[in-house]
Parts: sequence; C-alpha cells; structure tokens
Amino acid sequence: MSSIPAKAGFKIHTRVGSQTAGLADLPALQRAVADANGGMPDSFRPEVELMLWLRADGKALWGWQLPRPGFKTRKLEPGELRPELAHVMGLLASLDHKDTVLDPFAGYGSIVRECLQGFHCQEVIGVEFSEHLVPHLKSIPHLIAKHGDAARLPHIETRSVDRVITDPPWGKFEPKTPEHLEHLYYEAMIQMHRVLRIKGCIVMLTSVDYIPKLASEIGFTIEKQYNVLVNGQKATLYKLRKLAA
Repeated sequence: MSSIPAKAGFKIHTRVGSQTAGLADLPALQRAVADANGGMPDSFRPEVELMLWLRADGKALWGWQLPRPGFKTRKLEPGELRPELAHVMGLLASLDHKDTVLDPFAGYGSIVRECLQGFHCQEVIGVEFSEHLVPHLKSIPHLIAKHGDAARLPHIETRSVDRVITDPPWGKFEPKTPEHLEHLYYEAMIQMHRVLRIKGCIVMLTSVDYIPKLASEIGFTIEKQYNVLVNGQKATLYKLRKLAA
C-alpha cells in the first residue's frame, strides 16, 4: 500500500462475481489500509478509491481504482463498447498522436472517440454501414466520419493508415448467417490490409474463431492474443501485424 499518498482519505469498493456486494471483512480491511497509510475511510469525498473483487473462479483482485476523465462518464448506448476497453485497445495498438487510425465498424464511436480524446491522434476515420449511426459519428469533434461498407472502403487510400482498431459484428445479434459473417470478415480484412502501411497493425475485438485462419490467408501475423470477457460474453482481443511485402 506504499504507493497510496500518506494520510489520504480512502474508499474501498467490493465486488463478488459480477455484482457489487458488501463484505463482512470490510472493516478489518479498512483498518489495515488505515494502519499502513495513516488515512481514514471517507465514503463521500475520498482522495483514493480502492477495489477488492472476489471472482467466481476463486481468484481475488485488489488494487487502486483510477478515476474516470469526464468524457468517459457519459451515458452509453445499448451495446456500445465501454471507453475503458477502447482505451486498452489503444494501448495494445501502441497509439501515437501522429498516427492515422481507422475503425471500419465504428458503430456509436467508442473507439474513435477514445483515439481522439484519450490518445489525441491527429487523424481518426470512422466508417459505419448503418446510416442512422452516421449523424452520431459526425457529432464527435475532429472525427472524419464516413458512411460506407467495411468490405469495400473506396474512400480510404492504399497504405494511408497506421492503425486499424475495431470491434466488428460478433454474429450474436446481427441477422447474418455464419457463412455471411465469415465472408464479411474476409472482405473487411482484405481492405484493412490494403489501407494499412507496411508493418501497420490491427487491434480487433471479436468472438469469432476464424481470425487466425483469415490472418494467415490475407498476410497478417498474430503478435498478441488475449481471451477476455465482455459483458459476460467470451471474446478474444487480437493484435495483427501486416507482413512486409
């Protein structure tokens, strides 16, 4: 606990499984933190917020809960990717403020918003097929928002993009057959390969299981792969690197 400021007022959040829950041992935990840092519990205006999470698999997570910037506290649309996860995707992509970034499945804009506001990328392009979502994207300051098909991308020049960060359809709620969905991924990944600069990368969140096969066929290598849970759904976070020609 030495990294917490001395004598800082603190609050401890507790979760059991996926639910916020009380904990019988919370008073003892508060005393331990107070003894280590000289601070006192403060539920109203704490300087530091801590989290103890008892997971269903028997593991426990304990750490410092960082505050959210103001732009990450807005109300999310149903199914919209959480900004914290979008930020993790940006970190995995090793985003730099000089990068040109594309999300060809932009949706409500969580990823492109994070690229702009969390990483201050100089050029961010969001492409969305659903026409009713495009005005929502166009309301995001400094975003280049386009109505289009991720499987075509005629308005994106070849080798003009440094990073593709995207959360494509998973096939859970969209009216697509598995064959149609795989074809969409194949065509979209061909376009991503075309628009990426040499050694550019894709960071993709998905639950489909054929990304390794498509990556090998199209010309990507898998640099990193993480199994994650998103709203209770099993998914995989991939980092794919475009191979040199």
